[in-house]
Amino acid sequence: MLISVFFDILEINIAVSVVVLLAALLMPKLKNYRVGWRKWFWILLGIRLLIPYNFSWDSHAVHLFSFTGEWQISEAVEVSTAVLLSLVWFLGLVVCLRHRYLCYRKFQKEIVENSRESFEERELAVLREVMSEIGVEKEVTLYHCPLIVSPMVIEVLQPMLLLPEEEYSDEQLRMIFRHEGMHIDNFDIVYKTIMLLAEAVHWFNPVVHKMVKWSYRDLEIFCDECVVEDMDKKERGSYGRTILDAVEKQKGLDIVFSTCFYGSQGLMKQRVENLFNMESKKSGAVLLGVFGGLLLFLGMFIKCGI
Repeated sequence: MLISVFFDILEINIAVSVVVLLAALLMPKLKNYRVGWRKWFWILLGIRLLIPYNFSWDSHAVHLFSFTGEWQISEAVEVSTAVLLSLVWFLGLVVCLRHRYLCYRKFQKEIVENSRESFEERELAVLREVMSEIGVEKEVTLYHCPLIVSPMVIEVLQPMLLLPEEEYSDEQLRMIFRHEGMHIDNFDIVYKTIMLLAEAVHWFNPVVHKMVKWSYRDLEIFCDECVVEDMDKKERGSYGRTILDAVEKQKGLDIVFSTCFYGSQGLMKQRVENLFNMESKKSGAVLLGVFGGLLLFLGMFIKCGI
C-alpha cells in the first residue's frame, strides 16, 4: 500500500513540477492579467499534490523510473529499493509535519500567554465597522501582543486579530483591519494550511517549496487587490504606506497558520505598484483552464513503478 501511494505521489510530483516550471517561465510575460488566477492556480496544484492517486494510461505512458534493486541491510535482511525509498519518503513526511506543528504550538502558546485583549472602544468601533463593510460574520477578537512587529490573524473558527504594542491612527487601523479582514473572509489560513501540507508531502522536491513561496506571495497581492477594489488613488496611497510601514518592521516573519503583512522588499515594491495598475488587467480564467488541462494531460502519460 505504501509503495503504491509513493509511486502515485512521485508521478503527481513530476507532472506538477513540469507545470510549475512552465508557469514560472510564462508568468513574467503575463503582466496584463490580474493575480487572482495565480492564487487559484497554486491552490489547484496544492490540492492535486495532496491526492495520492494518479491515473496513468499504461499503454501510452512514459515509464520514467523503475526501482527493481535490493538493499542488503544485514546478512538476513534484504529490502527492495522501492520499499526503502517509500519508507524514507514517509519518514520525511512525518518529520516535516511534526516540526511545523511543534513550531506553531510553541508560537501559539507564547502568543496566548503574552497577549492582552483590547477593550479600547476606538479600536473596537473601527474593527466592527470594517468587518461589517467586508461582510465578515465571524466574531473577531482584537488583541495586543508585544512579541509581534506586524499585525496578523491566527485561528480559523475564532479569529484572533493581533496588533503590536504601538499606537495606530484611525486611518491606519481601517487599512490594517481591511487587510486582515479580507484574509479572514477568503479563508486564507486554510489556503496556507493546504499549501503547507502539500509542501510536507513533497518535501523532497525544491520546485514544490518554491511553488509554496510563490503562492504566499500571490495570496498577499490578491488580498491587496480585494482591499483596494473600491478605493480612490488617495486611499490606495494610504494603504500602500501602511503595509510598507508594517513590513519594514517585520523582517521576513511569516507564520504558516496565520496571516500577516508578509513580504520582502522586492515583493512589497511589486505589491505597491500593483495597487495602481489593476483596472485594465484580464481575469486569467482561460489561463487557469489551460494549465489545469495540461496538468491532467501530463498525469496520464507519466508512469513510475517497479
